[in-house]
Amino acid sequence: MTSSSASSPFPLITSLIENLNCQHDSDENDTTNMAEINLSCDSMVGADYFNYYGSTEFDSLKFGHYVNMLSEAISNHERIEKVDLCWDFLQFVSNKESQHALFRAISSIPNLKYLHVFYGDFGLQLSELEMLIFDTRHQQQLELLELNDAVLAGTEQEFERFCDALKSNFQHSLKTIKLYDTTFPSEKSLEPLVQTLSELQELQTIELVQTNFDDPGISKENTHALCQMPKLTNLKLEAPELATKTITGIAEGLSLASRSNSSLKSLFLSGGNLDHCSALAIANALQNPTCLLESLHLSFESSDSILQYPDGMSFSDSSRSESTAIEKALRENSSLKELTLNGCTFSDTVVSNILQCNSTLKSLTLTNAKIQEGSCTEIANTLCNGKNISLEHLCLTNNKLGGDSGLAIANTLKKNSTLKSLEFANNDVGETAWIAIADSLRFNQTLEVLNIDNACWFCNDDDDQLYCNITNSLIDALQQNYVIKEISTQGMDTNKELSDKLDFYLKLNSSDRRRKFFENSDMDQQHWLSNVITSQTTANLSELHYFFRSMPSMLQEENNTIKHQQQKRKL
Repeated sequence: MTSSSASSPFPLITSLIENLNCQHDSDENDTTNMAEINLSCDSMVGADYFNYYGSTEFDSLKFGHYVNMLSEAISNHERIEKVDLCWDFLQFVSNKESQHALFRAISSIPNLKYLHVFYGDFGLQLSELEMLIFDTRHQQQLELLELNDAVLAGTEQEFERFCDALKSNFQHSLKTIKLYDTTFPSEKSLEPLVQTLSELQELQTIELVQTNFDDPGISKENTHALCQMPKLTNLKLEAPELATKTITGIAEGLSLASRSNSSLKSLFLSGGNLDHCSALAIANALQNPTCLLESLHLSFESSDSILQYPDGMSFSDSSRSESTAIEKALRENSSLKELTLNGCTFSDTVVSNILQCNSTLKSLTLTNAKIQEGSCTEIANTLCNGKNISLEHLCLTNNKLGGDSGLAIANTLKKNSTLKSLEFANNDVGETAWIAIADSLRFNQTLEVLNIDNACWFCNDDDDQLYCNITNSLIDALQQNYVIKEISTQGMDTNKELSDKLDFYLKLNSSDRRRKFFENSDMDQQHWLSNVITSQTTANLSELHYFFRSMPSMLQEENNTIKHQQQKRKL
Protein backbone atom coordinates (compact mmCIF):
# COMPACT_ATOMS: atom_id res chain seq x y z
CA MET A 1 0.00 0.00 0.00
CA THR A 2 1.47 3.39 -0.99
CA SER A 3 1.76 6.37 1.32
CA SER A 4 -1.11 8.14 -0.42
CA SER A 5 -3.48 5.20 -0.01
CA ALA A 6 -2.37 4.71 3.59
CA SER A 7 -3.24 8.31 4.42
CA SER A 8 -6.57 8.17 2.56
CA PRO A 9 -9.81 7.86 4.56
CA PHE A 10 -10.66 5.03 2.16
CA PRO A 11 -7.32 3.20 1.68
CA LEU A 12 -8.69 0.14 -0.14
CA ILE A 13 -10.51 2.02 -2.88
CA THR A 14 -7.57 4.45 -3.17
CA SER A 15 -5.15 1.55 -3.62
CA LEU A 16 -7.34 0.12 -6.40
CA ILE A 17 -7.44 3.48 -8.18
CA GLU A 18 -3.64 3.73 -8.04
CA ASN A 19 -3.17 0.18 -9.34
CA LEU A 20 -5.57 0.76 -12.22
CA ASN A 21 -3.82 3.98 -13.20
CA CYS A 22 -0.43 2.21 -13.12
CA GLN A 23 -1.73 -0.58 -15.34
CA HIS A 24 -3.31 1.97 -17.65
CA ASP A 25 0.06 3.66 -18.16
CA SER A 26 2.09 0.44 -18.61
CA ASP A 27 3.08 -1.20 -21.88
CA GLU A 28 -0.11 -1.74 -23.88
CA ASN A 29 1.38 -4.85 -25.50
CA ASP A 30 1.90 -6.52 -22.13
CA THR A 31 -1.15 -8.74 -21.63
CA THR A 32 0.20 -10.66 -18.63
CA ASN A 33 -1.32 -8.31 -16.09
CA MET A 34 -5.02 -8.24 -16.93
CA ALA A 35 -7.13 -6.96 -14.06
CA GLU A 36 -10.09 -8.30 -12.09
CA ILE A 37 -12.18 -5.87 -10.05
CA ASN A 38 -14.29 -6.90 -7.07
CA LEU A 39 -16.58 -4.01 -6.15
CA SER A 40 -17.93 -5.22 -2.84
CA CYS A 41 -17.76 -3.82 0.67
CA ASP A 42 -15.21 -6.39 1.80
CA SER A 43 -12.77 -5.39 -0.91
CA MET A 44 -13.52 -1.65 -1.15
CA VAL A 45 -14.37 -0.62 2.42
CA GLY A 46 -13.07 -3.42 4.65
CA ALA A 47 -14.32 -6.44 6.54
CA ASP A 48 -15.81 -4.27 9.31
CA TYR A 49 -17.88 -2.21 6.89
CA PHE A 50 -21.12 -2.83 8.79
CA ASN A 51 -19.70 -1.01 11.80
CA TYR A 52 -18.21 1.68 9.56
CA TYR A 53 -21.36 2.44 7.59
CA GLY A 54 -23.61 4.91 9.37
CA SER A 55 -20.94 5.86 11.89
CA THR A 56 -19.93 9.47 12.48
CA GLU A 57 -16.58 8.69 10.82
CA PHE A 58 -18.21 7.87 7.49
CA ASP A 59 -18.44 10.79 5.07
CA SER A 60 -20.80 9.75 2.25
CA LEU A 61 -19.99 12.83 0.14
CA LYS A 62 -16.27 12.19 0.36
CA PHE A 63 -16.81 8.51 -0.42
CA GLY A 64 -18.84 9.50 -3.48
CA HIS A 65 -15.88 11.62 -4.60
CA TYR A 66 -13.59 8.57 -4.40
CA VAL A 67 -16.14 6.50 -6.34
CA ASN A 68 -16.06 9.17 -9.06
CA MET A 69 -12.26 8.86 -9.18
CA LEU A 70 -12.66 5.08 -9.40
CA SER A 71 -15.06 5.50 -12.32
CA GLU A 72 -12.50 7.64 -14.12
CA ALA A 73 -9.81 5.00 -13.54
CA ILE A 74 -12.08 2.23 -14.82
CA SER A 75 -13.42 4.08 -17.86
CA ASN A 76 -12.03 2.68 -21.13
CA HIS A 77 -9.44 0.67 -19.19
CA GLU A 78 -8.09 -1.89 -21.65
CA ARG A 79 -6.68 -4.30 -19.08
CA ILE A 80 -9.86 -5.09 -17.16
CA GLU A 81 -11.46 -8.41 -18.10
CA LYS A 82 -13.68 -9.22 -15.13
CA VAL A 83 -15.93 -7.14 -12.85
CA ASP A 84 -17.90 -8.31 -9.80
CA LEU A 85 -20.39 -5.67 -8.64
CA CYS A 86 -22.20 -6.16 -5.33
CA TRP A 87 -25.16 -4.19 -3.96
CA ASP A 88 -23.49 -3.74 -0.55
CA PHE A 89 -20.87 -1.51 -2.17
CA LEU A 90 -23.47 0.56 -3.97
CA GLN A 91 -25.39 1.22 -0.75
CA PHE A 92 -22.43 3.35 0.33
CA VAL A 93 -22.85 5.41 -2.86
CA SER A 94 -25.95 7.36 -1.93
CA ASN A 95 -25.56 9.75 -4.86
CA LYS A 96 -27.35 8.34 -7.93
CA GLU A 97 -25.14 10.35 -10.27
CA SER A 98 -22.05 8.65 -8.83
CA GLN A 99 -23.73 5.25 -9.22
CA HIS A 100 -24.62 5.93 -12.84
CA ALA A 101 -21.11 7.25 -13.58
CA LEU A 102 -19.76 3.93 -12.26
CA PHE A 103 -22.23 1.96 -14.42
CA ARG A 104 -21.20 3.87 -17.54
CA ALA A 105 -17.52 3.39 -16.72
CA ILE A 106 -17.97 -0.38 -16.44
CA SER A 107 -19.84 -0.58 -19.75
CA SER A 108 -17.06 1.41 -21.43
CA ILE A 109 -14.40 -1.23 -20.69
CA PRO A 110 -13.48 -2.46 -24.20
CA ASN A 111 -12.13 -5.90 -23.24
CA LEU A 112 -14.61 -6.77 -20.49
CA LYS A 113 -15.44 -10.48 -20.76
CA TYR A 114 -17.01 -11.42 -17.42
CA LEU A 115 -19.62 -9.36 -15.57
CA HIS A 116 -21.26 -10.58 -12.37
CA VAL A 117 -23.89 -8.36 -10.72
CA PHE A 118 -25.22 -9.29 -7.28
CA TYR A 119 -27.86 -6.70 -6.52
CA GLY A 120 -29.56 -8.09 -3.43
CA ASP A 121 -33.14 -6.96 -2.88
CA PHE A 122 -32.48 -3.44 -4.16
CA GLY A 123 -34.46 -2.46 -7.23
CA LEU A 124 -32.45 -2.03 -10.39
CA GLN A 125 -34.16 0.00 -13.06
CA LEU A 126 -33.96 -1.51 -16.52
CA SER A 127 -32.50 1.77 -17.73
CA GLU A 128 -29.72 1.37 -15.14
CA LEU A 129 -29.04 -2.19 -16.25
CA GLU A 130 -28.76 -0.98 -19.85
CA MET A 131 -26.38 1.73 -18.65
CA LEU A 132 -24.29 -0.95 -16.91
CA ILE A 133 -23.90 -3.51 -19.69
CA PHE A 134 -24.43 -1.73 -23.01
CA ASP A 135 -22.08 0.72 -24.72
CA THR A 136 -22.47 1.76 -28.34
CA ARG A 137 -19.03 3.39 -28.45
CA HIS A 138 -17.19 0.15 -29.16
CA GLN A 139 -17.68 -3.48 -30.15
CA GLN A 140 -18.37 -5.28 -26.89
CA GLN A 141 -16.56 -8.50 -26.01
CA LEU A 142 -18.66 -9.69 -23.05
CA GLU A 143 -18.67 -13.50 -22.84
CA LEU A 144 -20.34 -14.12 -19.45
CA LEU A 145 -23.22 -12.20 -17.86
CA GLU A 146 -24.49 -13.25 -14.44
CA LEU A 147 -27.24 -11.52 -12.46
CA ASN A 148 -28.03 -12.58 -8.89
CA ASP A 149 -31.00 -11.36 -6.86
CA ALA A 150 -31.58 -8.42 -9.18
CA VAL A 151 -35.04 -6.85 -9.09
CA LEU A 152 -35.54 -5.46 -12.58
CA ALA A 153 -38.01 -2.60 -12.34
CA GLY A 154 -39.76 -1.33 -15.45
CA THR A 155 -42.58 -1.91 -17.90
CA GLU A 156 -42.96 -4.79 -20.35
CA GLN A 157 -42.10 -2.43 -23.19
CA GLU A 158 -38.87 -1.43 -21.44
CA PHE A 159 -38.01 -5.07 -20.90
CA GLU A 160 -38.58 -5.89 -24.56
CA ARG A 161 -36.30 -2.97 -25.47
CA PHE A 162 -33.70 -4.37 -23.09
CA CYS A 163 -33.95 -7.79 -24.82
CA ASP A 164 -33.46 -6.15 -28.21
CA ALA A 165 -30.36 -4.38 -26.92
CA LEU A 166 -29.07 -7.65 -25.50
CA LYS A 167 -29.32 -9.23 -28.93
CA SER A 168 -27.83 -6.33 -30.89
CA ASN A 169 -24.88 -5.84 -28.51
CA PHE A 170 -23.90 -9.45 -27.77
CA GLN A 171 -24.99 -11.34 -30.88
CA HIS A 172 -21.45 -12.55 -31.56
CA SER A 173 -19.76 -12.51 -28.15
CA LEU A 174 -21.96 -13.74 -25.27
CA LYS A 175 -21.28 -17.41 -24.44
CA THR A 176 -22.81 -17.77 -20.97
CA ILE A 177 -25.80 -16.13 -19.31
CA LYS A 178 -26.87 -16.96 -15.75
CA LEU A 179 -29.90 -15.37 -14.12
CA TYR A 180 -30.38 -16.45 -10.51
CA ASP A 181 -33.42 -15.26 -8.56
CA THR A 182 -33.81 -12.31 -10.90
CA THR A 183 -37.23 -10.69 -10.66
CA PHE A 184 -38.61 -9.59 -14.03
CA PRO A 185 -41.29 -6.94 -14.56
CA SER A 186 -43.90 -9.71 -14.90
CA GLU A 187 -44.34 -13.41 -15.68
CA LYS A 188 -44.79 -12.48 -19.32
CA SER A 189 -41.17 -11.27 -19.44
CA LEU A 190 -39.85 -14.81 -19.71
CA GLU A 191 -41.20 -15.26 -23.23
CA PRO A 192 -39.32 -12.38 -24.94
CA LEU A 193 -36.20 -13.22 -22.92
CA VAL A 194 -36.13 -16.83 -24.15
CA GLN A 195 -36.82 -15.68 -27.68
CA THR A 196 -33.88 -13.28 -27.48
CA LEU A 197 -31.54 -15.89 -26.01
CA SER A 198 -32.39 -18.35 -28.77
CA GLU A 199 -31.12 -15.81 -31.31
CA LEU A 200 -27.69 -15.30 -29.71
CA GLN A 201 -25.55 -17.44 -31.98
CA GLU A 202 -22.53 -17.89 -29.67
CA LEU A 203 -24.40 -18.89 -26.49
CA GLN A 204 -23.13 -22.13 -24.96
CA THR A 205 -24.67 -22.02 -21.47
CA ILE A 206 -28.08 -20.77 -20.30
CA GLU A 207 -29.07 -20.98 -16.63
CA LEU A 208 -32.41 -19.53 -15.51
CA VAL A 209 -32.88 -20.33 -11.84
CA GLN A 210 -35.90 -18.48 -10.52
CA THR A 211 -37.33 -19.14 -7.06
CA ASN A 212 -39.58 -16.10 -6.96
CA PHE A 213 -42.10 -16.67 -9.73
CA ASP A 214 -44.11 -19.41 -11.39
CA ASP A 215 -43.44 -20.20 -15.03
CA PRO A 216 -46.58 -19.42 -17.08
CA GLY A 217 -45.29 -21.59 -19.92
CA ILE A 218 -42.98 -20.78 -22.79
CA SER A 219 -44.30 -21.26 -26.33
CA LYS A 220 -43.26 -24.28 -28.37
CA GLU A 221 -41.70 -22.05 -30.99
CA ASN A 222 -39.28 -20.55 -28.49
CA THR A 223 -38.49 -23.73 -26.57
CA HIS A 224 -37.85 -25.56 -29.85
CA ALA A 225 -35.64 -22.70 -31.03
CA LEU A 226 -33.76 -22.82 -27.72
CA CYS A 227 -32.90 -26.50 -28.15
CA GLN A 228 -31.80 -26.02 -31.74
CA MET A 229 -29.25 -23.29 -31.02
CA PRO A 230 -26.08 -24.27 -32.91
CA LYS A 231 -23.61 -23.94 -30.01
CA LEU A 232 -25.75 -24.38 -26.89
CA THR A 233 -24.32 -27.21 -24.77
CA ASN A 234 -25.81 -26.55 -21.29
CA LEU A 235 -29.41 -25.61 -20.48
CA LYS A 236 -30.75 -25.22 -16.95
CA LEU A 237 -34.33 -24.17 -16.14
CA GLU A 238 -35.54 -24.09 -12.56
CA ALA A 239 -38.69 -22.55 -11.09
CA PRO A 240 -41.13 -23.46 -8.29
CA GLU A 241 -43.75 -24.39 -10.87
CA LEU A 242 -41.96 -25.09 -14.11
CA ALA A 243 -44.87 -25.31 -16.52
CA THR A 244 -45.75 -28.56 -18.28
CA LYS A 245 -45.90 -26.51 -21.46
CA THR A 246 -42.25 -25.47 -21.00
CA ILE A 247 -40.99 -28.96 -20.10
CA THR A 248 -42.82 -30.61 -22.98
CA GLY A 249 -41.64 -27.93 -25.38
CA ILE A 250 -38.01 -28.42 -24.30
CA ALA A 251 -38.26 -32.19 -24.63
CA GLU A 252 -39.91 -31.98 -28.05
CA GLY A 253 -37.36 -29.38 -29.10
CA LEU A 254 -34.59 -31.69 -27.95
CA SER A 255 -36.00 -34.52 -30.03
CA LEU A 256 -36.29 -32.29 -33.09
CA ALA A 257 -32.87 -30.76 -32.49
CA SER A 258 -31.16 -34.14 -32.37
CA ARG A 259 -32.16 -34.62 -35.99
CA SER A 260 -30.49 -31.36 -36.93
CA ASN A 261 -27.15 -31.95 -35.19
CA SER A 262 -27.94 -30.02 -32.01
CA SER A 263 -25.00 -29.45 -29.68
CA LEU A 264 -27.00 -29.68 -26.40
CA LYS A 265 -25.13 -32.01 -24.03
CA SER A 266 -26.53 -31.14 -20.59
CA LEU A 267 -30.19 -30.56 -19.60
CA PHE A 268 -31.31 -29.60 -16.07
CA LEU A 269 -35.05 -29.26 -15.39
CA SER A 270 -36.41 -28.59 -11.92
CA GLY A 271 -39.83 -27.55 -10.70
CA GLY A 272 -43.03 -28.59 -9.00
CA ASN A 273 -44.57 -31.42 -11.00
CA LEU A 274 -43.47 -33.58 -13.90
CA ASP A 275 -46.55 -35.10 -15.51
CA HIS A 276 -46.91 -38.06 -17.84
CA CYS A 277 -46.98 -35.99 -21.05
CA SER A 278 -43.72 -34.27 -20.17
CA ALA A 279 -42.11 -37.59 -19.21
CA LEU A 280 -43.22 -39.12 -22.50
CA ALA A 281 -41.72 -36.21 -24.46
CA ILE A 282 -38.40 -36.66 -22.61
CA ALA A 283 -38.49 -40.38 -23.34
CA ASN A 284 -39.02 -39.74 -27.04
CA ALA A 285 -36.02 -37.41 -27.08
CA LEU A 286 -33.82 -39.99 -25.34
CA GLN A 287 -34.92 -42.74 -27.72
CA ASN A 288 -33.90 -40.74 -30.76
CA PRO A 289 -30.78 -42.53 -32.06
CA THR A 290 -29.12 -39.20 -32.89
CA CYS A 291 -29.62 -37.79 -29.37
CA LEU A 292 -26.35 -36.26 -28.10
CA LEU A 293 -27.48 -35.53 -24.53
CA GLU A 294 -24.82 -36.65 -22.04
CA SER A 295 -26.21 -35.29 -18.76
CA LEU A 296 -29.88 -35.27 -17.69
CA HIS A 297 -31.05 -33.88 -14.35
CA LEU A 298 -34.75 -34.08 -13.45
CA SER A 299 -35.65 -32.68 -10.05
CA PHE A 300 -39.31 -32.28 -9.11
CA GLU A 301 -41.28 -32.13 -5.87
CA SER A 302 -43.87 -34.43 -7.41
CA SER A 303 -42.70 -36.63 -10.23
CA ASP A 304 -44.30 -39.97 -9.56
CA SER A 305 -45.92 -39.82 -12.97
CA ILE A 306 -42.55 -40.07 -14.70
CA LEU A 307 -42.48 -43.60 -13.35
CA GLN A 308 -46.12 -44.47 -13.93
CA TYR A 309 -48.37 -45.72 -16.68
CA PRO A 310 -51.24 -43.48 -17.80
CA ASP A 311 -53.64 -45.66 -15.84
CA GLY A 312 -51.69 -45.23 -12.64
CA MET A 313 -49.51 -48.34 -12.81
CA SER A 314 -46.04 -48.06 -11.33
CA PHE A 315 -42.94 -47.30 -13.38
CA SER A 316 -42.33 -51.00 -13.88
CA ASP A 317 -44.46 -53.85 -12.60
CA SER A 318 -43.98 -57.59 -12.72
CA SER A 319 -47.60 -58.02 -13.77
CA ARG A 320 -46.95 -56.09 -16.97
CA SER A 321 -44.61 -57.29 -19.71
CA GLU A 322 -44.02 -53.86 -21.09
CA SER A 323 -42.10 -51.04 -19.44
CA THR A 324 -42.88 -47.36 -19.50
CA ALA A 325 -41.48 -45.19 -22.24
CA ILE A 326 -39.01 -43.49 -19.91
CA GLU A 327 -37.61 -46.80 -18.61
CA LYS A 328 -37.32 -48.17 -22.12
CA ALA A 329 -35.60 -45.00 -23.28
CA LEU A 330 -33.05 -45.15 -20.47
CA ARG A 331 -32.34 -48.81 -21.17
CA GLU A 332 -31.72 -48.18 -24.85
CA ASN A 333 -30.09 -44.75 -24.80
CA SER A 334 -26.40 -44.75 -25.73
CA SER A 335 -25.46 -41.09 -25.17
CA LEU A 336 -26.22 -40.39 -21.49
CA LYS A 337 -23.27 -40.48 -19.11
CA GLU A 338 -24.88 -38.75 -16.12
CA LEU A 339 -28.44 -39.23 -14.88
CA THR A 340 -30.03 -37.56 -11.84
CA LEU A 341 -33.60 -38.27 -10.73
CA ASN A 342 -34.66 -36.33 -7.66
CA GLY A 343 -38.02 -37.10 -6.08
CA CYS A 344 -39.05 -40.19 -8.07
CA THR A 345 -40.67 -43.42 -6.94
CA PHE A 346 -39.31 -46.77 -8.16
CA SER A 347 -40.45 -50.34 -8.05
CA ASP A 348 -37.83 -52.93 -7.15
CA THR A 349 -36.32 -53.85 -10.51
CA VAL A 350 -36.60 -50.66 -12.56
CA VAL A 351 -33.17 -49.12 -11.95
CA SER A 352 -31.36 -52.46 -11.96
CA ASN A 353 -32.97 -53.27 -15.32
CA ILE A 354 -31.70 -49.96 -16.69
CA LEU A 355 -28.20 -50.59 -15.37
CA GLN A 356 -28.10 -54.07 -16.87
CA CYS A 357 -28.99 -52.77 -20.33
CA ASN A 358 -27.26 -49.38 -20.40
CA SER A 359 -23.49 -49.63 -20.95
CA THR A 360 -22.66 -45.92 -21.26
CA LEU A 361 -24.00 -44.47 -17.99
CA LYS A 362 -21.11 -43.38 -15.76
CA SER A 363 -22.96 -41.53 -12.99
CA LEU A 364 -26.35 -42.27 -11.38
CA THR A 365 -27.86 -40.01 -8.70
CA LEU A 366 -31.13 -40.91 -6.99
CA THR A 367 -31.63 -38.36 -4.20
CA ASN A 368 -34.81 -37.80 -2.23
CA ALA A 369 -36.21 -40.69 -4.25
CA LYS A 370 -38.71 -42.99 -2.64
CA ILE A 371 -36.52 -46.03 -3.16
CA GLN A 372 -37.65 -49.20 -1.45
CA GLU A 373 -35.27 -51.66 0.22
CA GLY A 374 -35.82 -54.12 -2.62
CA SER A 375 -34.85 -51.54 -5.24
CA CYS A 376 -31.55 -50.73 -3.51
CA THR A 377 -30.81 -54.43 -3.09
CA GLU A 378 -31.44 -55.05 -6.79
CA ILE A 379 -29.14 -52.13 -7.73
CA ALA A 380 -26.43 -53.52 -5.44
CA ASN A 381 -26.78 -57.03 -6.85
CA THR A 382 -26.46 -55.71 -10.39
CA LEU A 383 -23.25 -53.88 -9.54
CA CYS A 384 -21.61 -56.77 -7.71
CA ASN A 385 -22.52 -59.55 -10.17
CA GLY A 386 -20.78 -58.06 -13.17
CA LYS A 387 -24.04 -57.16 -14.91
CA ASN A 388 -22.91 -53.54 -15.15
CA ILE A 389 -19.27 -52.57 -15.70
CA SER A 390 -19.66 -48.93 -16.71
CA LEU A 391 -21.04 -47.11 -13.63
CA GLU A 392 -18.36 -45.14 -11.74
CA HIS A 393 -20.43 -42.87 -9.48
CA LEU A 394 -23.51 -43.86 -7.47
CA CYS A 395 -25.42 -41.48 -5.19
CA LEU A 396 -28.23 -42.81 -2.99
CA THR A 397 -28.20 -39.97 -0.48
CA ASN A 398 -31.21 -38.93 1.57
CA ASN A 399 -33.42 -41.95 0.89
CA LYS A 400 -33.85 -43.27 4.46
CA LEU A 401 -32.67 -46.70 3.41
CA GLY A 402 -32.45 -49.41 6.07
CA GLY A 403 -30.17 -52.22 7.17
CA ASP A 404 -30.81 -54.59 4.25
CA SER A 405 -29.79 -51.87 1.82
CA GLY A 406 -26.66 -51.09 3.82
CA LEU A 407 -25.56 -54.74 3.88
CA ALA A 408 -26.25 -55.06 0.15
CA ILE A 409 -24.08 -51.98 -0.54
CA ALA A 410 -21.31 -53.45 1.64
CA ASN A 411 -21.42 -56.65 -0.39
CA THR A 412 -21.24 -54.61 -3.60
CA LEU A 413 -18.10 -52.81 -2.45
CA LYS A 414 -16.44 -56.15 -1.76
CA LYS A 415 -16.97 -57.38 -5.30
CA ASN A 416 -17.38 -54.35 -7.56
CA SER A 417 -14.32 -53.12 -9.47
CA THR A 418 -15.72 -50.11 -11.37
CA LEU A 419 -17.24 -47.75 -8.79
CA LYS A 420 -14.96 -44.82 -7.94
CA SER A 421 -17.41 -42.77 -5.88
CA LEU A 422 -20.28 -43.73 -3.56
CA GLU A 423 -22.54 -41.26 -1.73
CA PHE A 424 -24.70 -42.97 0.87
CA ALA A 425 -25.37 -40.16 3.36
CA ASN A 426 -28.55 -39.59 5.39
CA ASN A 427 -29.65 -43.21 5.41
CA ASP A 428 -30.82 -45.18 8.45
CA VAL A 429 -28.95 -48.47 7.95
CA GLY A 430 -27.81 -49.02 11.56
CA GLU A 431 -24.45 -49.80 13.17
CA THR A 432 -24.07 -53.32 11.76
CA ALA A 433 -24.49 -52.14 8.17
CA TRP A 434 -22.25 -49.07 8.60
CA ILE A 435 -19.45 -51.23 9.98
CA ALA A 436 -19.99 -53.75 7.18
CA ILE A 437 -19.58 -50.92 4.65
CA ALA A 438 -16.36 -49.85 6.40
CA ASP A 439 -15.03 -53.43 6.49
CA SER A 440 -15.78 -53.90 2.79
CA LEU A 441 -13.01 -51.42 1.98
CA ARG A 442 -10.48 -54.14 2.87
CA PHE A 443 -11.43 -55.89 -0.36
CA ASN A 444 -12.05 -52.89 -2.61
CA GLN A 445 -9.22 -51.36 -4.63
CA THR A 446 -11.13 -48.99 -6.95
CA LEU A 447 -13.35 -46.76 -4.75
CA GLU A 448 -11.74 -43.33 -4.24
CA VAL A 449 -14.54 -41.35 -2.57
CA LEU A 450 -17.04 -42.45 0.10
CA ASN A 451 -19.68 -40.22 1.71
CA ILE A 452 -21.45 -41.51 4.84
CA ASP A 453 -22.42 -38.15 6.34
CA ASN A 454 -24.79 -38.27 9.33
CA ALA A 455 -24.38 -42.02 9.75
CA CYS A 456 -25.09 -41.67 13.48
CA TRP A 457 -28.11 -39.39 13.28
CA PHE A 458 -30.73 -42.08 12.85
CA CYS A 459 -29.31 -44.56 15.36
CA ASN A 460 -30.63 -44.71 18.92
CA ASP A 461 -27.28 -45.83 20.33
CA ASP A 462 -24.60 -43.62 21.88
CA ASP A 463 -23.44 -41.40 19.02
CA ASP A 464 -19.89 -41.06 20.37
CA GLN A 465 -19.41 -44.81 20.71
CA LEU A 466 -21.00 -45.47 17.32
CA TYR A 467 -18.69 -42.95 15.65
CA CYS A 468 -15.68 -44.60 17.33
CA ASN A 469 -16.80 -48.04 16.17
CA ILE A 470 -17.34 -46.93 12.58
CA THR A 471 -14.10 -44.94 12.44
CA ASN A 472 -12.06 -47.77 13.96
CA SER A 473 -13.49 -50.09 11.32
CA LEU A 474 -12.50 -47.62 8.60
CA ILE A 475 -8.97 -47.31 10.02
CA ASP A 476 -8.59 -51.09 10.21
CA ALA A 477 -9.84 -51.44 6.63
CA LEU A 478 -7.34 -48.86 5.43
CA GLN A 479 -4.51 -51.12 6.59
CA GLN A 480 -5.22 -53.01 3.38
CA ASN A 481 -6.68 -50.28 1.19
CA TYR A 482 -4.34 -47.76 -0.44
CA VAL A 483 -6.74 -46.39 -3.07
CA ILE A 484 -9.53 -44.55 -1.28
CA LYS A 485 -8.63 -40.86 -0.93
CA GLU A 486 -11.69 -39.22 0.62
CA ILE A 487 -14.13 -40.37 3.30
CA SER A 488 -16.72 -37.81 4.41
CA THR A 489 -18.21 -38.28 7.90
CA GLN A 490 -19.76 -34.86 8.49
CA GLY A 491 -22.50 -34.56 11.07
CA MET A 492 -20.99 -37.28 13.27
CA ASP A 493 -19.60 -36.72 16.76
CA THR A 494 -15.87 -36.81 16.32
CA ASN A 495 -13.01 -38.22 18.31
CA LYS A 496 -9.96 -36.14 17.40
CA GLU A 497 -7.42 -38.94 17.79
CA LEU A 498 -9.41 -41.28 15.57
CA SER A 499 -10.10 -38.49 13.06
CA ASP A 500 -6.37 -37.74 12.86
CA LYS A 501 -5.57 -41.38 12.22
CA LEU A 502 -8.17 -41.64 9.48
CA ASP A 503 -7.03 -38.39 7.87
CA PHE A 504 -3.41 -39.56 7.99
CA TYR A 505 -4.14 -42.69 5.94
CA LEU A 506 -6.24 -40.73 3.48
CA LYS A 507 -3.44 -38.20 2.98
CA LEU A 508 -0.98 -41.01 2.30
CA ASN A 509 -3.40 -42.56 -0.17
CA SER A 510 -3.91 -39.21 -1.89
CA SER A 511 -0.19 -38.95 -2.55
CA ASP A 512 -0.10 -42.53 -3.93
CA ARG A 513 2.85 -43.34 -1.66
CA ARG A 514 1.10 -46.25 0.02
CA ARG A 515 0.13 -47.67 -3.36
CA LYS A 516 3.72 -47.48 -4.55
CA PHE A 517 4.87 -49.09 -1.34
CA PHE A 518 2.47 -52.03 -1.57
CA GLU A 519 3.15 -52.52 -5.26
CA ASN A 520 6.95 -52.49 -4.73
CA SER A 521 7.40 -54.73 -1.75
CA ASP A 522 10.97 -55.53 -2.79
CA MET A 523 12.23 -51.96 -2.31
CA ASP A 524 14.93 -51.57 0.32
CA GLN A 525 14.19 -49.93 3.63
CA GLN A 526 15.88 -46.63 2.78
CA HIS A 527 13.92 -46.33 -0.45
CA TRP A 528 10.74 -47.21 1.37
CA LEU A 529 11.31 -44.62 4.09
CA SER A 530 12.02 -41.94 1.50
CA ASN A 531 8.61 -42.69 -0.01
CA VAL A 532 6.90 -42.40 3.36
CA ILE A 533 8.70 -39.62 5.21
CA THR A 534 8.25 -36.43 3.24
CA SER A 535 7.13 -32.96 4.13
CA GLN A 536 3.61 -33.72 2.89
CA THR A 537 3.19 -36.72 5.17
CA THR A 538 2.79 -35.10 8.55
CA ALA A 539 4.36 -32.46 10.72
CA ASN A 540 4.71 -35.01 13.51
CA LEU A 541 6.81 -38.01 12.49
CA SER A 542 5.66 -39.91 15.55
CA GLU A 543 2.37 -40.41 13.73
CA LEU A 544 4.15 -42.71 11.27
CA HIS A 545 3.40 -45.63 13.58
CA TYR A 546 -0.12 -45.56 12.10
CA PHE A 547 1.50 -46.37 8.78
CA PHE A 548 4.01 -48.87 10.15
CA ARG A 549 1.15 -51.00 11.46
CA SER A 550 0.04 -51.61 7.90
CA MET A 551 2.93 -53.93 6.95
CA PRO A 552 4.53 -55.22 10.17
CA SER A 553 5.69 -58.41 8.46
CA MET A 554 7.74 -56.43 5.95
CA LEU A 555 9.30 -54.33 8.68
CA GLN A 556 10.14 -57.49 10.61
CA GLU A 557 11.68 -59.03 7.48
CA GLU A 558 13.76 -55.90 6.85
CA ASN A 559 14.94 -55.88 10.48
CA ASN A 560 15.91 -59.55 10.33
CA THR A 561 17.90 -58.92 7.15
CA ILE A 562 19.76 -56.02 8.77
CA LYS A 563 20.56 -58.10 11.87
CA HIS A 564 21.83 -60.97 9.72
CA GLN A 565 24.11 -58.59 7.78
CA GLN A 566 25.44 -57.10 11.02
CA GLN A 567 26.24 -60.55 12.41
CA LYS A 568 28.09 -61.37 9.18
CA ARG A 569 30.27 -58.28 9.53
CA LYS A 570 31.19 -59.22 13.11
CA LEU A 571 32.34 -62.63 11.94
